[in-house]
Amino acid sequence: MAAVASSVSSPLACALAQRGRLVRADANATQADAKTVGVSFIEQLVQPRRVNAREVASFASATFGVPSLDLDGVDVEQLRTTLIDTKLIGSRRVIPPHKRGNRLYVATSDQTNEESFSALKFATGSMVELIVVEEDKLAVLLKRFGESGAKTLDSMIGNGPAESCGQFEEIDDAPVVKYVQKVLLDAINGGVSDIHFEPHAKFYRSRYSTDDILYDVVQPPLAIKEKIASWIKVISKLGIAEKRVPQDGRMKLRLSASRAIDFRVSTLPTGSGKTVSLYTCVNILNKPGINISTAEDPAEINLPGINQVNVNDRAGLTFSAALKSFLRQDPDIIMVGEIRDIDTGEIAIKAAQTGHMVLSTLHTNDAPSTLTRLMNMGIAPFNIATSVIMITAQRLARKLCSCKRPIDIPEEALPRAGFKSDELDGTWQAYGPVGCDICKNSVHKGRVDIYQVMPISEEMTRIIMKNGTSIDIADQAAREGVSDLRRSGLKKVKAGLTSPEEVESVTNE
Repeated sequence: MAAVASSVSSPLACALAQRGRLVRADANATQADAKTVGVSFIEQLVQPRRVNAREVASFASATFGVPSLDLDGVDVEQLRTTLIDTKLIGSRRVIPPHKRGNRLYVATSDQTNEESFSALKFATGSMVELIVVEEDKLAVLLKRFGESGAKTLDSMIGNGPAESCGQFEEIDDAPVVKYVQKVLLDAINGGVSDIHFEPHAKFYRSRYSTDDILYDVVQPPLAIKEKIASWIKVISKLGIAEKRVPQDGRMKLRLSASRAIDFRVSTLPTGSGKTVSLYTCVNILNKPGINISTAEDPAEINLPGINQVNVNDRAGLTFSAALKSFLRQDPDIIMVGEIRDIDTGEIAIKAAQTGHMVLSTLHTNDAPSTLTRLMNMGIAPFNIATSVIMITAQRLARKLCSCKRPIDIPEEALPRAGFKSDELDGTWQAYGPVGCDICKNSVHKGRVDIYQVMPISEEMTRIIMKNGTSIDIADQAAREGVSDLRRSGLKKVKAGLTSPEEVESVTNE
């Protein structure tokens, strides 16, 4: 008897046999059959209708002390399937109906499958709370979600313009359409508020935002990033060729004759180049005998000889946690990919005050507003004044191709553009776009950088200590000869590198 009992390895199978709900020999045979056909014990037990799924769910709930849920009473459209990667939903046979704080509630037909739930905990970084559901109803739901990406292109376009269908052929990649469609439909089913499609230097990621928390979904190959952007623009009636300026549009997805979902679509061009500048600074400082540690999300450029740490919020490895660890290892230089909150900011300030060189980035309009941004985070002015030594703001403007031509700017327009009277002496020439084979008639070739470099002077320190505004700091910077972004851009115009219109576009805050 002991030998037979040991062959029943599934805790659910064992419990059913011990309580007389299933003959032990049948339990063993069911497990063997399940292994042969590659399914779980509960699937093999219920699907051929050997036992009633509702009875098994009730038994499991009472035996293991786990709450149960009747999926018939659940609004399928509101199930939060985006809380778990879609691959895990299918492979682990679970449905996540709810999340509260760090607790993820997971509906399953077999709550004894510890391997699956350990995988879910690891993948989501959450505490997993189990809910028992009936296997047959779960199977129906899983099948529906598996087929959610197979809706037709017509349902995806909804009432979109007829010309969108024609432009689809120009993209010429049905898998791209299916991918975007799947991401959008899963977001709808999961009650997601925002969807982010984010191309990076070495990878592409899509993220959902739920309750102001961002988390990753399936990542497509980086090679199709342009096609993804083009398809989203097509169905949103945006210009495919325009990649330099932000665009806003709308699209409608018709899910059925009576239900359609409206999306607001916003595109944002590539950044200001601050990541490359940051890496360049770190690489220049990377000398023998210098200990450098970085915390990044993610590390976009691998630098030999530097300790680079990828931030992972789900696993608890936040920017602030990485910084705390760095301080225990006493590096000479610390680079933080971005200061996002007061915790990261305060630790970065502390590191700077204890003799470390700290490099980081923030999202602000210009150099002076960086200081007020830190204050608004809650960092004390005294700490800012005693730790920040220089701030650089930058923009990337399109560089005129060699086919550029001299242009005359109306004299009255020059002061409005920002030129000073002593610069209107006729000693320099402005240029405008033409278009040729080299630039493919796009009139621009490459980028030119526009910098505002602002060392923190003693007078600026006093302004900071008095809770001065960004305007106060900007005025002082101007008195000290610091060029703002517009003035820096106009210098590029005088050098013939870019056009006045381009400078106005990238520096018009």
